[in-house]
Amino acid sequence: MAARHAIGIDVGGTTLDGGLVELESGRILYRTEEPTMPSRGGARVLERTLAMAEDLAAQAHADGLEVSAAGLGVCEIVDNRGVLRSGSLIDWRDEASGSMIGGAGLWLVSDVRAAALAEVRWGRAKGADHVLYVSIGTGIASALVIGGVPYAGAHGAALVLASAARLNGGTAVLEDIASGAGLARQFGNADGNARPIFAAAQVGNARALAILSEAAGLLGAAVGQLANCVDPELIILGGGIGSLPGPYHDLLRARITENIWSGISRCPRIERAGLGHEGGVAGAALAALTRQH
Repeated sequence: MAARHAIGIDVGGTTLDGGLVELESGRILYRTEEPTMPSRGGARVLERTLAMAEDLAAQAHADGLEVSAAGLGVCEIVDNRGVLRSGSLIDWRDEASGSMIGGAGLWLVSDVRAAALAEVRWGRAKGADHVLYVSIGTGIASALVIGGVPYAGAHGAALVLASAARLNGGTAVLEDIASGAGLARQFGNADGNARPIFAAAQVGNARALAILSEAAGLLGAAVGQLANCVDPELIILGGGIGSLPGPYHDLLRARITENIWSGISRCPRIERAGLGHEGGVAGAALAALTRQH
C-alpha cells in the first residue's frame, strides 16, 4: 500500500510553518516557513497561508505523491464544528475568510490540540491514555488528551490556560509574564524575540534568571493546579519554548512538581515534547485526516 501524505500548516504567533507529512511515521518530507507577522492583518496572513498550502500541494504533485488531506492549525479557539471563535492574534472570523479556508480544502484545528495529537501518535506521549499537553511559545495553551483524542470542551475552548484570569487583581495575565512574548518584553526585547533571555540565562545572567524564575513559579502553579484537576499520567511541555532544554524548563518542571498534590497517586511524569516545534505541522496534517478540530 502506498504511503499516505497530508499537508500541515501551523499558524503561530511568530512563525508560519508548513510541510508535507508522511502519515505513517509523522516524518515531514518538505518543510517551509516564514514570519507570521500578525501586524500585517488577517487578510494578508491568510493570503500567505493559502499560498503556502498551494505550493506544498504542487510540490507533492510534481513528485507523484497523493495528498490525502490538508490541515491548518491556528492559535485561536476553534469550536467543534470547525468555526473560529476568537481573533485575539489573527482574526479570520469574517465569512469571507471562512469561505476561503473551506474553499481551499483546509481543515481547521486548534494548534495546541493538533500538537498534542501528534505527540500522542508519534512523540513521547505515544501509548499514554491520559496526557496533559502544555504549549509554551509566543503564547501559552493546553490540551488534555484522553485515549488518543484531545478534549475540546463544549465550545472548543478547552485550551485557555494563561490568557484569561488576571494576576493579583491587576491588568496582566499569565501569558504576559511566562510566554515567549512576555519573557522577551520583560528582558527589553520589544520585538517579542525571546532568544536573548534564554542565551543570557544559559551563561548565568542574574536578571535573566530572575525573570525566568518568577515566570516559572507562576506558570508552574497554574499547570500544577490543572494537573490536580485532571489527574494525567504524563505532562508534556511543548511549543517553541516548552520543548527547549535549559534553565526555564528545569525551573518550570520543579515548580509544577511542587504544586501537584500526589496523595493518591504518584506525581505524573513531566517530559519535553519529542517532536519539538514540528508537532504543530504534523498534528495539523493528522487532524485533517482524522477530522478532529
